[in-house]
Amino acid sequence: MINYSIEPIGNNYKLIVWEPAPVTSDRIKPFLFKANYITSSPLEAFGLLKLIQSGNVPLRSTVPGQLAKALRSYHSARELSDSDSHQKVS
Repeated sequence: MINYSIEPIGNNYKLIVWEPAPVTSDRIKPFLFKANYITSSPLEAFGLLKLIQSGNVPLRSTVPGQLAKALRSYHSARELSDSDSHQKVS
């Protein structure tokens, strides 16, 4: 299970995601991983969270623009879904 928090930071929002785990002699922090992202809106943060939870975005991307491309794809799919739901059925 992935935990998250979203908090305002100036004009942006910080998404923090982590997977909890017990502290052991080998693990000094109570999580398997922790990643921080800065987004421009809460909607973008929740979209990114959804992508991370689906496994479509690597938590640590070394490819510039990969995250932005995934978010554009998410927003495009969302726009198509929203426009489909507003069409009248005859």
